[in-house]
Amino acid sequence: MEQPFQQSRLPIKAQATFIATAVRALPLLCLSMTPWLFALFLAVAAASDPAVHIYHRVRLPGETAPFTPKGTVLLAPTGPSYAPAAAFRQDIAAWSKSSSPGARYEVALQTDGDPEDWPRSSVKLVRAHSDSRPSTHRFQCHVTGAPEEFITIHKTTAGDIFALDYLLPSVPRDGTCPTKPALLYLASADVQLKSPTPAFAPRLKTPPPLGLDGQPIKPVPEQSFIQKYWIYIVPALIIMLVLPAGPEEGPQQ
Repeated sequence: MEQPFQQSRLPIKAQATFIATAVRALPLLCLSMTPWLFALFLAVAAASDPAVHIYHRVRLPGETAPFTPKGTVLLAPTGPSYAPAAAFRQDIAAWSKSSSPGARYEVALQTDGDPEDWPRSSVKLVRAHSDSRPSTHRFQCHVTGAPEEFITIHKTTAGDIFALDYLLPSVPRDGTCPTKPALLYLASADVQLKSPTPAFAPRLKTPPPLGLDGQPIKPVPEQSFIQKYWIYIVPALIIMLVLPAGPEEGPQQ
């Protein structure tokens, strides 16, 4: 009867050792899995947030060109974030080499419908310099000379995206270009999301009441002091006139 008892005790002891080892290793396992779980949580959260796709192109006057992807704006509850497309900088470099002074760099917001009807904003791509400069520096590009770009996305009160603004803060108002291009142009993008601010309702004056003929009822003119208190003044004057005067005082001796 002792042999079955010894045979059944060995597996139980091994199982207890395994459970103890697993319990000791559980904190290390959870700690090693924390970055992966956090990354998975961020991926699931990002997949649930809406995204806006931005396109760009270079257009010459009187010509059309297809749009290519520029980047994606993720509209997260904590604020918008921008992820540029992989080849957007190569597209700009190719456009700037074969462009002309009248070219415009257009940034468009992808919506339903024809791409030519997409909401877009544009800046001047290049600016021609004097012919005395070398041919390689004859055109200095506004875009390749800008280290950063500003993208403002506008939405309605209902939350629908309907327009965008594009700005290169490094380009001055007179349109002059920097003498040296940026080491890494458009290295950073500042994306803002703007909602319309409701206007304050003006305080309107109360309209005057209207009569049966539709004309405003004229207010009753304010009475004077005599008109208000004559009913008290007249009896007081009558009493003063009716009452007999007091006896006259005799001459002093």
